[in-house]
Amino acid sequence: MKFNYGHEKKKFNAHWKKLAAEYAAAGMSQEAIDTMKKFDWDSFKRDRIYSQHNQSLNSFDNDDASCPIIQRYLENFTCPARDTDPNRRYGWMDEIDSCQLSSFLKKLNQSDIELITLYAFDGYTVTEIAQLLSVTQPTISKKITRIQKNLKKIFGEAMD
Repeated sequence: MKFNYGHEKKKFNAHWKKLAAEYAAAGMSQEAIDTMKKFDWDSFKRDRIYSQHNQSLNSFDNDDASCPIIQRYLENFTCPARDTDPNRRYGWMDEIDSCQLSSFLKKLNQSDIELITLYAFDGYTVTEIAQLLSVTQPTISKKITRIQKNLKKIFGEAMD
């Protein structure tokens, strides 16, 4: 729905006429009342600008042929729903906003996800993880390096 400036401004002015009378009766100075009205007016203008530059996407179907912009960029507007972790051990994966990173993590096997969790979130060192998993320290180092290389392939040199 579009922003009806005339109607909304009329409502704003009527509302502020009542507020100004109430504030004056309560003993506020005219300068304080004007400052509050200016703040509300600035907020009103921001809301108007926001509504002019945004449109709701919930009114469109995925196969709505009447909206070429939606059809052209639909892939960028959506992200597959994430599987949630019922015991929250890997709950950090549910908080990732990047679709690329989320899909990369979903492709990892359970042991790699556990390794990332131990290393990055639980704060274990490579040596401690090796002892915990009963493997050698170079094995853990190689796995971490492999995961980092795969991430660099996806995200480029921004990972450094």
